[in-house]
Amino acid sequence: MKTTAERAAALGSIHGFDSNALRAGDGVSQELCDLILAFALIFNDCRDILLWHEETQGEAPKAQALNRLSGEYGGTITHTFRLLAAVLHELGELVQKNSQVLNDPFFRDKVLPKLDKDARERWERLEALARGKKAEKPLDDLLYYLRNKSVYHYDAPDLRPAYDRKFPPGSSERAEQPLVSVGNTVRGTRWYFADAVAYDLLESEAATRGLAPLGPKLSKALTDLVVTLARIVEAFLQARTPWTEFRED
Repeated sequence: MKTTAERAAALGSIHGFDSNALRAGDGVSQELCDLILAFALIFNDCRDILLWHEETQGEAPKAQALNRLSGEYGGTITHTFRLLAAVLHELGELVQKNSQVLNDPFFRDKVLPKLDKDARERWERLEALARGKKAEKPLDDLLYYLRNKSVYHYDAPDLRPAYDRKFPPGSSERAEQPLVSVGNTVRGTRWYFADAVAYDLLESEAATRGLAPLGPKLSKALTDLVVTLARIVEAFLQARTPWTEFRED
């Protein structure tokens, strides 16, 4: 795993901008400014989760096995997917709630035209998913499922069926035995059976859409959406105010 210093070194140089860029004026509503601020926060949250996810993927065991290493790896990867699904849900709610704000002439005429073709298409897909339009592609359909269903909620009604699929009653198969590690500390304890249930919820939905294995496809789709948010925030700020170089301490 990279250190904080290593992650910081990979960041671009720092620039500043007029703080009034995120305040109403010159025909730009405060509602749009607030939405762009929210997009920036969502991007940061997704960025941190994706970096954690990618760095964990780099530590994948060479072979799957019923041991602590595979259990820790699988549980962590599943956790990052569930966190990303939660953020995707919140992003979809935000876009849906602010559908009128996104019709603001400044956003449509000054921000969106600054996006390249790929980013513009990804934004239109995100809007469509948020507004409940029928998905044409299996991956979009899966994203729509993640955006609407409670795959990250603890009271999800699908938990019990997933448990029964992973651990059938009366099975004597090693791979179908619920497993745990119990220590005297938080660090020493993990309920592997709960991780397996959470992963099954994601993987089974992917399999029904012909998208298994889920990992690489979902990672790329979510990364694309996050990059699009960054481009939108960048385009908005640059359309409102010049940027200046900032000398770090």
